[in-house]
Amino acid sequence: MVPAAELREIPFFAALDDDALADVARQVEVRDYRPGEYIIYEDDRPFGLFFVLRGRVRLSRTAPDGREPG
Repeated sequence: MVPAAELREIPFFAALDDDALADVARQVEVRDYRPGEYIIYEDDRPFGLFFVLRGRVRLSRTAPDGREPG
């Protein structure tokens, strides 16, 4: 669970009323990832909605031959 006040700082949640925000806060799970660690792989089914609070995320796709295009 994340304090609702922290969620309110994320623009995506800013318009929610206090009750709705409290409902969301009960379901949020904070995860920390190390640099270079994968969050999700290209063919995985997503298991949630992600917000990056600090740091950066690199998105990449793999070509049919296994290389990253570009």
